[in-house]
Amino acid sequence: MAGVREGSLGYGLVRSLVQQIDGDIDIRNDAGVTVTISFPDLPTREAAS
Repeated sequence: MAGVREGSLGYGLVRSLVQQIDGDIDIRNDAGVTVTISFPDLPTREAAS
């Protein structure tokens, strides 16, 4: 995560929101910055009943 301003307000807000809903955040700095945020699948209605 080189180059990411981990102490910045924006990054902190995004990281906090992703953690609250059990998501994952992946930041890559190859030929530019790529941010991928993944969230768990929602249970189907049948599984939730």
